[in-house]
Amino acid sequence: METQFGETPLPLKPTIIHSAEQVEKVLFETQSGAKIETVLSRYRAGWTSMCISPQSGCGLGFTFCATSAMGLMKNLSADEICPQVFHSHWNNQVPDSIAFMGMGEALANPNI
Repeated sequence: METQFGETPLPLKPTIIHSAEQVEKVLFETQSGAKIETVLSRYRAGWTSMCISPQSGCGLGFTFCATSAMGLMKNLSADEICPQVFHSHWNNQVPDSIAFMGMGEALANPNI
């Protein structure tokens, strides 16, 4: 099984967690050391939405964006994108909706 799926099916490690009443932001680190952000929003109407990252950094060069100022570190693989949603940190809470709005531009990543 390990040869097919790797050492761990969830290759992300939470490194920094910021929580408020309606929002939780997690900075994950990939096995290669890349940092990515994932945000879970809890709305008063009772639904949740998760913003996930397709890239570490961003290569589009927008001057108004701090992520773009970092430059592109890497395009995430599907094995690094999906665990942002299914990571055990979320205690099996699957969001009602998911958007690519963390770090990077989703359509700039050929792995999407």
